[in-house]
Amino acid sequence: SRLTSAEPWHIVGPRPPANHTLAAEMAAATASTLCLGDLVLMYNSDTKECDVEGIIEQVLENDMKLGDSDLTAGSLNARSKDGSSNLWVKPEHAHFLLKKIDLPSTCNDAESIEEQDQGAQTACGPTLQDVPDINSLRPGCHVIVREDFEVASKMMGYLFGSTLGSSTIQKGAKGVVEELDASGDLVVSFDGSWGRSSVPKNKLHCLEVDLAEKEMTSAKTMGPSMWMQRFVSVSDAIDSLGVPKLFVQAPSADLSDRDGESPDATAITSGQSIGGARSALLLPPKGSATLGNASSSPTASPRSLGGSPRAPPEDLSSEPYDRTQQRILFIGAGMESNAPQLQVVMNAGFSVNVVANLPNPEAPNFPMYQFLPMVKQAIDAYQPHAIACASLGGAYMMALWQSGLWSGPSLVINRHPQLSGLPKDVPVIVCHGSNDEFYQYPREHLETFLRSGTPNRSMLFYTANSGLLGNGYTREGDRHNMQSLVQYDCLPRLLDAAMCGSDPTMHLMNSWNRFVTEERLKAEQWLGFRPEDLRRLWQSEEQRGFDETITFDVARGTEEYAKVETLFKAQPTVPRAYTDMNPGMWQTLEFVRMERVENGMQEDGNASPYCRALERGIQAQGLRFRPGLHTKWAFHGSSAVEEIVSNPIAGFQPLMSGSRAAALWGPGTYFARDAKYVYDGGFCKINPDGTKTMLLCLLMSGIPCLGDPNHRGVLPIRQGRHRYNSSVDSISNPEIYVTQTPGAAYPAYVITFRS
Repeated sequence: SRLTSAEPWHIVGPRPPANHTLAAEMAAATASTLCLGDLVLMYNSDTKECDVEGIIEQVLENDMKLGDSDLTAGSLNARSKDGSSNLWVKPEHAHFLLKKIDLPSTCNDAESIEEQDQGAQTACGPTLQDVPDINSLRPGCHVIVREDFEVASKMMGYLFGSTLGSSTIQKGAKGVVEELDASGDLVVSFDGSWGRSSVPKNKLHCLEVDLAEKEMTSAKTMGPSMWMQRFVSVSDAIDSLGVPKLFVQAPSADLSDRDGESPDATAITSGQSIGGARSALLLPPKGSATLGNASSSPTASPRSLGGSPRAPPEDLSSEPYDRTQQRILFIGAGMESNAPQLQVVMNAGFSVNVVANLPNPEAPNFPMYQFLPMVKQAIDAYQPHAIACASLGGAYMMALWQSGLWSGPSLVINRHPQLSGLPKDVPVIVCHGSNDEFYQYPREHLETFLRSGTPNRSMLFYTANSGLLGNGYTREGDRHNMQSLVQYDCLPRLLDAAMCGSDPTMHLMNSWNRFVTEERLKAEQWLGFRPEDLRRLWQSEEQRGFDETITFDVARGTEEYAKVETLFKAQPTVPRAYTDMNPGMWQTLEFVRMERVENGMQEDGNASPYCRALERGIQAQGLRFRPGLHTKWAFHGSSAVEEIVSNPIAGFQPLMSGSRAAALWGPGTYFARDAKYVYDGGFCKINPDGTKTMLLCLLMSGIPCLGDPNHRGVLPIRQGRHRYNSSVDSISNPEIYVTQTPGAAYPAYVITFRS
């Protein structure tokens, strides 16, 4: 048993019988006996033993709610000494911890231990439970003196070793930890004392951490993300998923930057071996250019690690793409609450690995240059095709870009405050939600941040609330865990887009086709994707569309009739985001009449010129215009059907229209991917005989962005002077399109039906 061994670990709580094997039920620690700074052995889910050395960093005095969990008063926050684990332990689960006490050589038998447990003060000196852990007394930590003691004071010119002599520090004095000197003594600046004082290790029991000052300092300097406590370690969070983990050797140096300066960066190529020594310095010198500047873009290429990945084809339906051959490396820090995201990537077939023992980079004076080699070791070992991170991992991703250790496809979930810019010529996708609890940015800020990268190589995946409909929203933006990434195969598709070798936005747009049936896609292709494609079906004189009659009946039994009917009755391949009322009745609808709109003046003077201008604008951005990707078929409901189809100039007037309920995604003309949405929403025109009418339109959507009630008809800038061409209700799986220009849609068919 540990009670009679030389190891100074003991059970807190009921004493087991003599010679009794240490059992879990007898190792019950009580939270009341554990204090701030206590050294503990933490439960290790890998070995099923309490064998991870750690320290109690926080003890709750009151109940507190963190995320979806309620922590009661007395809950403990324990961090492993290597920084790989950070656990919240409720009082009833304190048996997952063993406390360490001081057992000097003269009194380390079981009887002496019993005396110490009873609070007796012996010649052995104070127990270690009264001594704050040296690792918790980092530079900047506020302390209070618990009892008088003498120290050696040093001048402000401490680096030169000038000593003023000894002095007495009185009980109640407050101070701030400056550094840990070469001899292992703590250097503290005490209020009212001249110079700085050296506190030897045998006097640490005279100090305690000033919790009030610690909380105030954290709130002032560390920002909201420091309050995002971790309930389980990275390793524990992903154990149940079976995700492989890369445990690389951590540097031996502690987390305090003793000299206070970041040395100059050392150039490191992808093939260079990097150890944990401080000579392997990976951060650029102070004052170097930011990533948004072309001169600071990474130069090292990850392709020497494992060869170029096979890029997903532009048309996923025409060429097979094997995700199982793509290796994705996740930076573990920040992934504690993102296990579902790891799961969805694994389920998609990717080969996944996680760097699992990285400490929190938001610790004060965190020396990133000491821990970046750990990520480099993982990159060398796994040779990933893409690297992904979330939350705290963004700090590591930034350091990888700055140091040139990674210039391959990158995916960032939650824009971390340390991400000051994007690297040049590196494919990057940044995901962020408008309701993020910790990293809160205005949308305009994120869009400006994205433009610091290379055009057509970076993409912002953003989710936000719709406008209010009654007392709620039809869609809500993501919180910090970004739930939308695990829906509709979103995160795997974003990884596909990051590795596609071309514009990630175009690739993601192309993936929207998988949410409609193959029959519908074939029907759309048969009808055509340009306004001029429709003329081959026209019956007006010379197919010019200048006849007095604007609408022509489409005969039943023709191929054209069948294709339009296919579009109208098509259901999506995944459940809709909105209420789907009585889906079974949709296939039983009776078509009363189908009319083709042949308005040559509107097509010649408005739709076709806009389509050509759209094509030129997309090409000017260095992209290929693709009918069927930048043009789409969609449905529109309105009580003014006759006015729309007969208008000789512009059938749609975006600035005068919007959703009948509200302009949920900003002002403009609203179109639905599915006809049933128009029907369910009550947007159809109701005729006197009880039949209903809606329009099937050819939409020139171009490159859309997420809609916003505050857009006011002017969309954000995408690149240079080019703005987005339309807006949608979702970047992952859009069901609503909003156009802001009259020529962006042509009313091709009028469909009348009854249910």
